[in-house]
Amino acid sequence: MKILFVSSEVSPFAKTGGLADVVGALPQYLARRGHDVRVVMPLYKSIDTYAHRLIPLLPEIIVDWGTDRISGEVMRCSHPSSPADVPMYFIAQELLFDRDGLYGEAGQDYFDNDRRFAFFNFATLWMLKGLNWSPDVIHLNDWQAGMVAALLKHHPIISEDDFYRRIRTVFTIHNMAYQGLFHHDMMPRMNLPWYIYNPDGIEFHNQVSTLKAGIVFSDRITTVSPTYAKEIQTEEHGAGMDGVLRLRARELDGILNGIDDDVWNPETDALIPANYSADDTSGKAKCRKALLKQFGIKDKAGAPVIGMISRLVDQKGFDIVAKAMPEILATGARIVLLGTGEAKHEEFFRSLAARNPGQVGVAIEYNEKTAHLIEAGSDCFLMPSYFEPSGLNQLYSMRYGTIPIVRGVGGLKDSIEHANKKTITAGKATGFVFERYTAGALQQMVKRAVQCYQDQKLWQKLVKDAMTKDFTWDRSAKEYEKVYKKTMKK
Repeated sequence: MKILFVSSEVSPFAKTGGLADVVGALPQYLARRGHDVRVVMPLYKSIDTYAHRLIPLLPEIIVDWGTDRISGEVMRCSHPSSPADVPMYFIAQELLFDRDGLYGEAGQDYFDNDRRFAFFNFATLWMLKGLNWSPDVIHLNDWQAGMVAALLKHHPIISEDDFYRRIRTVFTIHNMAYQGLFHHDMMPRMNLPWYIYNPDGIEFHNQVSTLKAGIVFSDRITTVSPTYAKEIQTEEHGAGMDGVLRLRARELDGILNGIDDDVWNPETDALIPANYSADDTSGKAKCRKALLKQFGIKDKAGAPVIGMISRLVDQKGFDIVAKAMPEILATGARIVLLGTGEAKHEEFFRSLAARNPGQVGVAIEYNEKTAHLIEAGSDCFLMPSYFEPSGLNQLYSMRYGTIPIVRGVGGLKDSIEHANKKTITAGKATGFVFERYTAGALQQMVKRAVQCYQDQKLWQKLVKDAMTKDFTWDRSAKEYEKVYKKTMKK
């Protein structure tokens, strides 16, 4: 099959979250399975064109935005970690994308994100014609790519062009909370008919929703775990779009994200002090020692190191973490956190580290090497999310023998088997799962994990079983192949 991925971020070129990791890895695994896979994204200021050896491909792409004409170009390189030579295309437009942020700065979205990503969507389709390459499936990701589906079905020129007529679309929702809401003057500026601006189309509370455009007009919809696919059809997690998702339930699939074993593998990871495997975990103790040293934490017998790597936002459970922290610290557990986010959470953890030197270590930043060290050197990994569409860190943690403590939602529920003496003995357990979103439920589960850690024979069996679970992208790629084939039959 010929497959084009359209995404606003792709690792390692530009990243704000899990979307970049997914689109950085999944196309490569599909290409290894024999498909012609290509990826397109905007050319942001932060992307080093020299280091990534970008070369000009199409010198001029012109997009109409109302009465304005916007001109850009297309550049190309190969994905740096792809043995399958997956082509990467970059939509370049200096005024729109040569900025310090991807979507905004200082906590504020850019005022012209509608124009920026409308240009990206149009330019992607014009690029295909310029290359004379018509994919079987365009795989769209999140609100930044959603209008491609509307253009293919309802733009007066594109929808009538035989070049585009056979293309099918798959739209992946990575997070329902981000909906791409803009003023309805976007409709005439994109030359889209007003008859699709209604509650059954792309209108959402008197605005255009580019996320809803993807949901309504794509041929098939996926999201990033089976449980999240069910959750977004409920009022609690549907973010106001549960009704339209229920209408399309037969075309909605949930596929759990995978991990890139070339990047996240303790046996080969060059970013950690010592490599190790499920058969020989001795290197993990060296990583643990290095982690404690880096964060200035004193070791204590029987006390596990609990790692966290996250955006510091309420969605990730940091409101209940703050309430539970006194009881968690009372267990003797050592806490290590890496991340940035809302000011209130950043200040809480800075203050927590200052009040608890030697027990709490905090880095308010994102650093790839430190992230790998936390995964390798921690004993547990805490993810108490209010909602979590898929989650990747719990998968990385299991691969590194770092036992997840999670709330049973979304992909966390799909990927973690709760640990108790019976499930550990049977070789089924992979982590600790609590259900209620309360500080009490969180601190109770941390206490259980600490108690289990103190029985090192039981704990080491849990570690080995977690490390041998298969969550690679190859498994997920096979599921996406099935979705593409269903889409092409339509």
